[in-house]
Amino acid sequence: MDEKTLLILRNEINSLDIEIISLLESRLQISKEIGVIKRKIKKDFFDKQRHNQILKKISEIECNYPNEDLKTIFESILETSLRIQKDE
Repeated sequence: MDEKTLLILRNEINSLDIEIISLLESRLQISKEIGVIKRKIKKDFFDKQRHNQILKKISEIECNYPNEDLKTIFESILETSLRIQKDE
């Protein structure tokens, strides 16, 4: 592998990182809207059943990314979403 190939691959990673952040921003915006609705209908912000359902669905997706690492990532995403819902 040469330096040029390394640079190309790193640039691809940089582009993917931007896409990931954009998707997280979209998800966060939807979470905010859900928080507004939950507050309006006086529903608890934390829904354990929904939380577990999301983690289960993630674990069933076939991919090369290590499952435990994906679970950790999504637990962090869910934690952030819950915090944002409560703050709205």
